[in-house]
Order: sequence, then structure tokens, then C-alpha cells
Amino acid sequence: MAKKYDLAVKTGTYKAQDGTDKGRYETLGEIHPGRDGGYFARINAFRMLGLAMAAVARGDDSVLVSLFTPTGTQAPAAPGQQATNSAPPLPPYDDDYPF
Repeated sequence: MAKKYDLAVKTGTYKAQDGTDKGRYETLGEIHPGRDGGYFARINAFRMLGLAMAAVARGDDSVLVSLFTPTGTQAPAAPGQQATNSAPPLPPYDDDYPF
């Protein structure tokens, strides 16, 4: 199935040509729709391990991951449907982890 979101982490900042500060991001993985209507994440294990090790070295116990709609990968709309520019929203965040 086509991916719905890219998972990315902010790895630093840089100065743009206009002098503004911009974020530097590294893609960590992607979110795909599942067969049951839910979603699943495909994460690059080596990148995740490196980010986790860097977080521990800083004294953090977590890594902030952002979701971005992929650019230039919009699938054509099915017959009778209008094409949209954004992916459907993810289910609401819940602190009760199912594992």
C-alpha cells in the first residue's frame, strides 16, 4: 500500500539564504494504512538505534518524531472520488499504550 506519512526527526538547524533559521530533518520511516483500517509504521532500525543512542547520551529518554505528508507521491483518485492534497488524519493520541 502507498505510504500516508513520512516519519522524521529534527537533527539540527541551519541558516537559509534569507537569514532565517530552518530545521534539518532526517527521515526515520513511514506510516502505511493497514488492512483493518488502522495504520502501521515501518521504521529504519539502524537510524532509530542511532537516534536512541544519541538521546541517551544527552540524558533524554525519548525521541520526538514528526509526521509529514509525503510530497509528490499523491495517488490518483478512484473513479467517482475527488483527489485531495492531504492524507487523512491519524487517530487521536492516547497515553494508554496497547503493549
